[in-house]
Amino acid sequence: MTESFGGHFRRNDSAPVGVHQRCSLPLARSLLETIEAANCQVEVLQEIDWIICGDTVVRPDVIAMCGEIPERQVTKTSAVAAEILSLSTVDRDP
Repeated sequence: MTESFGGHFRRNDSAPVGVHQRCSLPLARSLLETIEAANCQVEVLQEIDWIICGDTVVRPDVIAMCGEIPERQVTKTSAVAAEILSLSTVDRDP
């Protein structure tokens, strides 16, 4: 997977590890339950590309967005975007 920040590319070939997944799933589940309890029309997605602008594409661990689930990438502003930091990637994650 390659992300782009202001036209500067960053490649990350490793998949999220177990500890990361242990944090990501409960975060997504909690966010979804909170949104559903408030009767909001928001979708919670994991590991999807978010095209912020032409030269900036990121893949947050969890993203909440209003409206329909996109067919390919998220192209509009999200309500919430969460990135789980780890010691091995803290220097690369914004």
